[in-house]
Amino acid sequence: MRNRTPLLGTLLLLSLGGSVSASGAADPASSLERTLLPATVLEGVKPWTLAERMRRHHVPGVSVAVIVGGQVAWAGSWGVLDVKSGEKVTPRSLFQAGSISTAVTALAVLRLAEQGKLGLDAPVNSLLKSWKLPQGPFTPGVTVERVLSHAGGLSVAGFPGYEPGARLPTLLQTLNGNPPANTPPVRCEAQPGAALRYSAGGYEVLQQLVMDVTGQPFEALVRDSVLGPAAMEDSTLQQPLSAELAARAASGHTAEGKPLPGHARVYPELAAAGLWTTATDLARLAIAVQRSRSGAEGALLSRALATRMLTAAQGVSGLGFFVDQRGPGTFEQLTAEQPAGTGGFKALLVASTEGGYGLAVMTNGEGGGTLADELLRGAAQLYGWKEFIPPRVKQARLSPGQLRALAGRYRLGSDEVLVFEAGAGVLRGRSLLGDPFELYPVAADAFLRLDPPGRYLLDGVGLEVETPSVEARGPRLEKGETVPLEMLLGGNVAGAQAAYRRLRQIENGDPAISEARLNELGYELLARAPDKALVIFRLATEFYPDSPNAWDSLGEALLAGGKKAEALDCYRKVVALLSREGTLPSTARVLIRLNAEAKVRQLEGR
Repeated sequence: MRNRTPLLGTLLLLSLGGSVSASGAADPASSLERTLLPATVLEGVKPWTLAERMRRHHVPGVSVAVIVGGQVAWAGSWGVLDVKSGEKVTPRSLFQAGSISTAVTALAVLRLAEQGKLGLDAPVNSLLKSWKLPQGPFTPGVTVERVLSHAGGLSVAGFPGYEPGARLPTLLQTLNGNPPANTPPVRCEAQPGAALRYSAGGYEVLQQLVMDVTGQPFEALVRDSVLGPAAMEDSTLQQPLSAELAARAASGHTAEGKPLPGHARVYPELAAAGLWTTATDLARLAIAVQRSRSGAEGALLSRALATRMLTAAQGVSGLGFFVDQRGPGTFEQLTAEQPAGTGGFKALLVASTEGGYGLAVMTNGEGGGTLADELLRGAAQLYGWKEFIPPRVKQARLSPGQLRALAGRYRLGSDEVLVFEAGAGVLRGRSLLGDPFELYPVAADAFLRLDPPGRYLLDGVGLEVETPSVEARGPRLEKGETVPLEMLLGGNVAGAQAAYRRLRQIENGDPAISEARLNELGYELLARAPDKALVIFRLATEFYPDSPNAWDSLGEALLAGGKKAEALDCYRKVVALLSREGTLPSTARVLIRLNAEAKVRQLEGR
């Protein structure tokens, strides 16, 4: 099973006809369309356009709402709801909000606290009636506020959702981890209050708690206490959507831009992931919080409670929002990564605590999170929101001779090669499997990459790379020097296998042959060279014979290649391994087990 969806792929060409609803002309939307920005702005490099970035990230549709002066200044939409139907996105099109649902749930809980119906410092078990968090050494410390701020020490980081038409669990089945739930039970596994530990499961505890305290269905309570008062007229917690609402809902798409089966996954876990909404309604949610924080008359919350909501209780987590993460005086919520593969949607809501500005972005593509960040930086540049404006850097001017002196092949780690050629004022680079890219000089030996962001140091002898997720270095390669992946891509399978096995002999192992890296590499190869992907997946099971995930991935690759008998053996191996204790996170264990058992039944003809 893949831990996340691949970043490579090609999206079918789509029409980007835009639609704008605004208190004014369409000019602001047109300006933003031409002003998407990277994490660092290089002087002399033009901003990106929305059309090119939607193609780059394989995002078929986007909806945006801009907050200025405490109001929705304008809302715009671009692209299509589904690449198959080609139907255009409008400002009223519905998108899944994923974990932004927790902000709505938090507001519902805080409104009950304001009404005196529950205490934020109360242990959850003192308020729960229909179900109790099982007793353990840490259970008494699990309070409402700690669960809201993800500091309750609770399990189940996220929910993968269900295929349309699948049997859905009740809330109690979800909390207990009983079939047909596809996640483990919600339990207290760590000291409450000690650290930030994101728990979608904790919000399902709050869903049950709210229902027990009020005696109302959760969906009705949230509609009456939050969605209605905040004028979120196009929002709903219906899971699945009615036929009427589904007609104007977007379909989720993978990182390659392919529609999800059945258009979208179903999330019966309403408090953690159940919200369908629009960018305009998300902006209205932020405005409701801003009004509360300013002490406005008739606001959802009192100023004191809104201040408590937007104060970091643990790390960067307030109550339902992350605070000050992008700068002092800001709050945000976004669609978190799904625990298994793709949810098909990404959204972002960012706003100021004071000043009445912000941005809501909803997308129907797995690459939409990065696109939303680029839109935020562009909006910040246009509107002067200093907290979100990216830094600006001057380019250095290197001569053609200086650039040629740095060109060549460089090894990064033990199994990656970057090749650089001199271009017009830049270095043009490519990796063994990635897309071509450009490096812009900012000093004689320092370069910036804009997409994805990174800093590269080259001196003609070696290379150092720093990105938000990777720090690596390596030497310049002499003619004839190679790495295992290069051998494999060149057809030297035996040589590649031998080279990978030599890396395995290094004390503590080489990162290039870690289980996670081999798994990701195998999936990268699966779409373009299935025979070579099988080589990698087989090596993973050789190196990690007790890993259910390694055998599951090999089974998937074999099944894709029509090797059903071998695939069946792999899935049987997965089931056997999962019957023992292991180191996999509990949610991953459940998902892999369910998948493997289903494949065994399918391949055995049961």
